[in-house]
Amino acid sequence: MVGLVTGRAYKVSDLFTALLTISANDAAIALTQATGSFGEGMAAINAEARYLQADDTVAVDPDGLDAPGQHTSAYDLALVARQALKLPAFLTYDQTRSARFVVARRKAVELYNQNSLLTTYPGAVGGKIGWTSAAGATYVGMATRHGVTPVSYTHLTLPTILRV
Repeated sequence: MVGLVTGRAYKVSDLFTALLTISANDAAIALTQATGSFGEGMAAINAEARYLQADDTVAVDPDGLDAPGQHTSAYDLALVARQALKLPAFLTYDQTRSARFVVARRKAVELYNQNSLLTTYPGAVGGKIGWTSAAGATYVGMATRHGVTPVSYTHLTLPTILRV
């Protein structure tokens, strides 16, 4: 969590930065609600999953934490990541190494990207780390080698290269 304050307005770009650098769950909820309502936002998320043919995905909460009825697959995460690679704005947020986030008038926090592979893995383009009780540690990552950018999904220590 980045520490959002109820009733305060935030820039969508700042919320995306918090979401993709530190996995700010409160930013995910705020972005979902920004569609008009939480329900409308969740409907949009699930509609996008259907559009991408991510048929193993049902989103109940936007933060990706465990929730009854919520599920996805490594294949679907790769589909979403492949789509994200096409969006320059996504890459800008995802590749942000650090940023200042103004939480309230007199409070700001520094955000540092939790994806250490961005600075340690040659050719790293981006990715997203995650952890839930049900899934354990996960990572969806992208790196470019010889002009090719495969999407890798790692669950614990078992890497799987998915060609989508």
